Amino acid sequence: MSRIKEAFKDGKALIGFLTAGVPSAEDTLRYMEDLETAGADLIEIGVPFSDPVADGAVIMDKVHLPQVIEIVKAFRKQSETPLVFLTYYNPIFNYGVKKFFEEAKDIGLDGVAIPDLPYEEQMEIRSFADTYEIDIIQIIGPASEERICQNVRTATGFIYIVSSVESANRKSDMKTNLADIISVIRKTT
Repeated sequence: MSRIKEAFKDGKALIGFLTAGVPSAEDTLRYMEDLETAGADLIEIGVPFSDPVADGAVIMDKVHLPQVIEIVKAFRKQSETPLVFLTYYNPIFNYGVKKFFEEAKDIGLDGVAIPDLPYEEQMEIRSFADTYEIDIIQIIGPASEERICQNVRTATGFIYIVSSVESANRKSDMKTNLADIISVIRKTT
């Protein structure tokens, strides 16, 4: 059983989130240890990026992907808590997709959520994720029922639901109610 599945064995899991490198790489490792001690079932690590269009300056690149990989290596010396990266696709692409997934497996990363990689383009990385047993965490926001179903059919690990999105240009067929989104996901999975 994967570490992520183990974390959700009781149907729910407490997921702690932190941004790598804030305020420093050393603090990130200490905060990961603190999250585990406090009872986090899984730790999600935001990987900084130089152009975080959806997130703002707080996650701009204080550290880069190779440094975050070193932080995970240090954490893995003492812990088996499941770890997931939340990152834009650009750092993975620039690092090299195959190299990223190989190293992710080697360091004990369990999953990756990539909010700017549309479902249709995930097929480019899916074979690497499957080969190296790294879950691709699907991020689901308000969308049509058809789009939600399409995205969750290939989900592994868990499904990340964006519970609210402010937009004046919502299409009438979009599911925007959290209960409706969850209902569609449950009947699809």
